Order: sequence, then structure tokens, then C-alpha cells
Amino acid sequence: MKKLLFFIASLWLSLTAMAQSVSVTGPTVICDSTFATFDCDPVYNGTFVSIQWTILNATFIAGIPTSTNPNDRSITVKFKDTGTYTVSVSYTYLNSSNVKKVLNNSKSIQVIDCPSTDCQGTKASAPFLSEDFGTLPVDSLREPLPPGYTSYTYNSSTPVNDGYYIISNNTNNGRPEWVTSTDHTGNPRGNMMIVNASYQPDTFYSRIINGLCGGAQYSFSAWLMNVDSRQVLQSTCAGVNIFPNVAFEVLDAKTGFPLGLVYTQDVSMKLKNDINGNPVDDPTWQQYGFGFKTPVGIDSIKLLMYNKAPGGCGNDIAIDDIKFTYCGPELKAYFRQPGITGDTVCAGKPDTIFSYVTPAYFTNPSYQWQKSKDEVNWTDIPGATNADYIFPVTDTSDSYYYRFLAADSGNIGKSTCNSPSNIVDLLVLRAPYVNPGDTLICYGGTATLRAQPGYSSYIWSTGDTTSSISVSPASTTKYYITATLSSGAAGSCTDTDSALVTVFNPNLFILPADTGMCTGDTIVLNANPLNLTYTNLTYKWNTGEITSSIRVSNAGKYSVIISNGVCSSIYDTVQVTVHPLPVVNLGTDTSVCSGQSVALNAGNSGSTFLWSTGQSSQTISADSSGNYTVKVTNAYGCSASGSRKLTVNPSPVVNLGSDTSVCSGQSVTLDAGNAGGTFLWNTGATTQTINVNTSGN
Repeated sequence: MKKLLFFIASLWLSLTAMAQSVSVTGPTVICDSTFATFDCDPVYNGTFVSIQWTILNATFIAGIPTSTNPNDRSITVKFKDTGTYTVSVSYTYLNSSNVKKVLNNSKSIQVIDCPSTDCQGTKASAPFLSEDFGTLPVDSLREPLPPGYTSYTYNSSTPVNDGYYIISNNTNNGRPEWVTSTDHTGNPRGNMMIVNASYQPDTFYSRIINGLCGGAQYSFSAWLMNVDSRQVLQSTCAGVNIFPNVAFEVLDAKTGFPLGLVYTQDVSMKLKNDINGNPVDDPTWQQYGFGFKTPVGIDSIKLLMYNKAPGGCGNDIAIDDIKFTYCGPELKAYFRQPGITGDTVCAGKPDTIFSYVTPAYFTNPSYQWQKSKDEVNWTDIPGATNADYIFPVTDTSDSYYYRFLAADSGNIGKSTCNSPSNIVDLLVLRAPYVNPGDTLICYGGTATLRAQPGYSSYIWSTGDTTSSISVSPASTTKYYITATLSSGAAGSCTDTDSALVTVFNPNLFILPADTGMCTGDTIVLNANPLNLTYTNLTYKWNTGEITSSIRVSNAGKYSVIISNGVCSSIYDTVQVTVHPLPVVNLGTDTSVCSGQSVALNAGNSGSTFLWSTGQSSQTISADSSGNYTVKVTNAYGCSASGSRKLTVNPSPVVNLGSDTSVCSGQSVTLDAGNAGGTFLWNTGATTQTINVNTSGN
């Protein structure tokens, strides 16, 4: 401890012993997340009466605002908000004349908003640096740091003085007036660094970190404890106690350029009320630090922790669990919608775990999904590197805890550069499997349908509730069953399946009645007119064919045997008759002269007729040129057609001229025209022209 300063303070107090006063000792600036401890140190001659503390917007942790207990001269409070506050004390006593006197004093304190010590999103799977100072050997009380970690001097045996440090598992191993406390980590014989700060700022701790994820966010933090006891505050350093103020600084390891700096402000010791209401030591660890982002291209930094408060009485601190950690974005794993972190499904159903990553945090994000049985030991899922993890079909073996890692491309495999999401859990319940199966029965028979036994309940489409039922349908019928398997409080699963009972009904396999066809036609004989489908169904015709239908063109009796290998065979026959076609002969093509006609007779009396003229009689009269056709259909529906061409020729035009007369001895030439024709005059001549010289017609 600072003996010279203590001597000077004691001397000053003795010289001013006759001056009646009270001083207020406490922190000047603190972070809003921490607490503050104050002490009033009175100088008076008389009898103590009371102490009254006046502090606005604060909650008392140790001590009370007004007390008649002189032990309440020290208090610990927690301020409710940031701001500048006045801490006032009124110390009342009775002087030698038994007159009540009041000593008043006050101190100003500023409560500020300090940087967060934690990542805003997620932390890396493994920190770049995690310094817990190890554990102390059983046969030792202290040990040094490795070379280069601190500019302080290791004190190997004597009480730790200004500018010295030890690595130990108990703060009281440094000096007897310090509090007694173990390390923050909580390991058996776990170490911490215990420092008696020097008069000038000096480095408590220094480390170089290499291999950073460039352009990323980081957190630099440590746990600190003011190791000065109530004894130090009230006696050893009464009125002059100095509170530690530690600087956290980050430098570019290659250039020394500052990248970030933050101060803890004043770190108070902490008191609590014992069972009698008296303030006593309450050694308490507090976390300090800050977050910062490394510039792109910087992959190596230097971490520094040093004292900012001037040396003097007090200013003693323990340090533990120094961490430098990559801070990832906000990562959320969920089912169906954000906030759903657990899901229970039945085996065989699909499921998906979705991911959320703070937008634009990564330039090119990459993912790795992991699973765990205990939320502690995690295993990468091979191939699960997409943003979402999809289960096409779940199985009971998928009942795990799940999370995903996210990092920029190329960093996903580095535990110091990736960070895990929250944990979700998937419970896959065993589902029933009923599978009653399809079956075939003969007409009038019975089928027994059996679902897998051993489930909690069954319900058939028939209303039955047993695992098996017997049915006798008259026609092919599909039956449905739903089975339920209960997994207790976890829930239950169902499975629905169907069984098709096919009824082989011989009455549905019938050949047509005896039938006929016309000469030259074919007919299809179908033994399965409803196109029913049965397993192992076979056909055997007397023609040797083995298909369900055959095509025939000859008269005769046709038979078929139908079998399915289970029920009795079916035998059926059909008689096919071939009917002749009508014979139609209208005669040879012919011609007539204009004004003449020809009778066309289709024959086949008793049949039906359809002429090309639209007439429907057996015989028609034709008197104009053309091709005459007729379709004749006999009583069996067989049809035949015939045709005959008729040509009607025009008659010749003969003009011998008008009647005329000639003199005796003269003659007249008569010309019948129509060259190429044949001629017959009434004179008996056969030429086109004749000469006449006698009177006549």
C-alpha cells in the first residue's frame, strides 16, 4: 500500500484535529450499469448522534439514508439513471457542552452511459482470446505471467506494493487488508491477476491477436473487482481513497494506430448489509469493455489494459476472464415463423428450420447447420449448407437440437470467425403404420382386413374400432382405417390407409347374344365388356387366342374360358352367322333418243332401296342422261349397290324447204342435211339428196 501517502494523510489529520469537519470520499464518474460506494470521514470532539445521507434517484444497497449506527458511515448505492448527482452527508454529534452540532459536506458524481461489453448479435463459436489465468498449483500461493504480458513487476512473496502484481487464486494473497475473494471463472484454485496500480499509468496486460476476420465487429472485455476492503476505505485510506479507472485500448499491431479506446470510469468496491444491518465487504466482479469494428485489411491488433487513475492510496484491482471475441450478426433459427423455436412432428412428415441473418451483414454469407443431443456437443450435418434446413421426410432419428453457423464465404470453418444461432429443438414422434393391404375375393366370399396391431386406437370406415375386420362386399369396395399412437404428453400421431377388396363377379363377364354379320364384315367379341381389371386374369378362346376380345369374320360358334387362378372359371359361347349381300344388277349402260325413257329395276323384292334420285321404290323410270345408282338393303341389314349409265341423244332436224312447183321437164333437188346420218326417202332412195321431177309429197 502507499505508505508515504498514508503517513502524510495521517500527519494532516493530526494537525487539523481541532477542526470540526466531515469529508465525503467516493467515485467521481461511474458507468450507469454499476454501483458506487461512498464514505464520510468525520473529524470532531464529542459524542456521535446520527448520520444522514441525501442522494436523489438512487437505491441503497448497503447502509441506510438515516442511521444512528456509526458503522453506516459507508454506503453503497445504485443510481437509477444517467446524470450528474450531488451526494450529501449530515453528521450530527454532541460537543463537550452537550450541544448538538451538525457537520455537512457533499460530493458531485456523474453517471454516464458506457459502451456495451457484449456483442449486439451473436458471439463466435470460439473467442480469439480467452484469458482466465489458469489454475494455481496446490503448493503455491502466487505465480507470474509469461514474459511480455505486462509492464508491472511480479512480487514473489511480500505484500504487493505499488507497481507490482501477482497471479493468484485469492485476492487476500496480495495484501491482508484487501477483500477475500476467489476468481471470476470459478475453476478450482482458479487464478486471476491482482494489481496494485502504479503512480504513473502503466500497462496491466497486453496481447497481440493475429488472424482477424477483416472488416468485422469485435468485443473486448474483462471482469474487474476493486479489491480494497471497507477497512481500506474507512481507515487505511480514509478521506483519500483512489478508485481504479482502467483503460481498454486496441491498436493496429503493425502501425500502432489507435482503433478503439474506452475507460471503465471509477470502479467501486461493494458493501452489503449483514444480518445486523451493518455494512460489510461484498466482493463483486463487474464486466467492462467495448465493441469496435476493424478496418478492412487489418488482420492483427494489440490489446492493452492500463490504469488511468493516478497512483496513491487505494487503486487496487483484480482482473479475470479477459476476452476478445468476434461479434456476428443477429442469427435466428425458427420453425414456420420467427419466434417458434420448437416443433413436434410425426415421423414421415416433412419439416423445415428457417434462418434469419441481419441483412447485408455479410458480403457473401455461408451456412453450416449443426445438431446436438445435449446442447453442448455439436456436430456438423454433412451437406446442410443452405440458408434453410429441410427435412423431406422426418424420422425418429431426427429428434435433436439444431442451430446454424453463419460467416462470410471462406470463414465458415473458422471457429473464431463464425457465430452460432439460437438453438431450436425438433421432436419426431413414432407414427403408426397400418398397411392393411389389398385383397381379392370371389363373389359371395369374405375378406379379413388386418392393420398392424399394438396402437392406441383404430377407426375403420365401417365404424369398427378393432385392428382387424371381416367384410363381404357384393362389389369391389375400398375400406379406410385410421390408427392412432399416443406418446403421452408429447402428443399422438395417426396414420390413415386403405384396403381395396376386389370382388371377382362372373356375372360381369358375358359374351354378347348370338349375332350375325354380313359377308365381308368382321365383328369384335369382347369377354370383358366392362374392362374390369383383376390380378392374374387369363382368357382362352377356341380360336387359340388369349386376349379379352377377338375379331372374327367367319360364321361359327365361338367360346371362351376366363380364369383368375382363385375363383371358378367362367365359360361362355356365342353363335355368329354370316348373311349374304343382296345382288343388284341394273343392266348395261344404254342410250335412248330424246323423248324416250328406260325402266331401271333393282330386283331383290322385299328389300329397301335408295336411288341416287332420292326415290325408294324397287323400279324407277329414267328419261334423262346420267349415272343412276341404287343401294339395296336386305332384311339382315346387309347392303349392296348397283349403277347404270343412261345417255339420251337429241333427234336430227330435217328442213327440205317450203313447198314449191316446177314446169314440166324440170326437176328439184331435195337436201335432207344432217351429213353423216342415214337416210330413207319415200322414194326408196338412201342418199342425203335426191332429184325429183314429178309432182308429189
